[in-house]
Amino acid sequence: MDSQQAPPRTGRLTRFARGRGFDRNPLRRASDRAESVLLLALLVAFSFGAPLVASTVGGLVHGIAQRNMLAQRASRYPVTATVTGAASPASPEEPAESAARWTAPGGHPVTGDLASAVITPAGTRVGIWVTRAGQVTTAPLVPSQVAEQSGLAELLAVAGTAIVLAGVGGLARRALDQRRMAAWEAEWLAHGPRGTPRA
Repeated sequence: MDSQQAPPRTGRLTRFARGRGFDRNPLRRASDRAESVLLLALLVAFSFGAPLVASTVGGLVHGIAQRNMLAQRASRYPVTATVTGAASPASPEEPAESAARWTAPGGHPVTGDLASAVITPAGTRVGIWVTRAGQVTTAPLVPSQVAEQSGLAELLAVAGTAIVLAGVGGLARRALDQRRMAAWEAEWLAHGPRGTPRA
């Protein structure tokens, strides 16, 4: 029978903990353990903080967008404009502007220019949105756009949280690295080979 014993088998969790510094290795420095604890704390902070920040920011943006939608619905009106003359665009990159007339919500006639992606022939009827004074404006927000804005805000909040925590981790690691380098230099000066010059 072989007198040599097989080395003890270690599981993945044990190897992971050892690699992260969560073991009793006497050669591991306190700064190494501090870095491992910092990494774990940042991961926990992101896991719990990111959903909270995303929910808070998304709720705030949703409320603002909802109020904007209601305000726009109360101050913008759909009317039908009739194109009275088409004009070619000044350049291929610019939209075509067509002269048109429409009736403002107050009942008075308005004339102006309508921008469009294509040249619209005279006599064409076009649906537009105007203010109470009859000035052309954009369509009011719709619920899907409100949801898109709040969703985008949540995504940016998660990304922002990750960037902030990564920055904190980077600064802390830099400080730990400087501390390690100073400790290594002090040990080298105290215990380095006798033949080497010491600063």
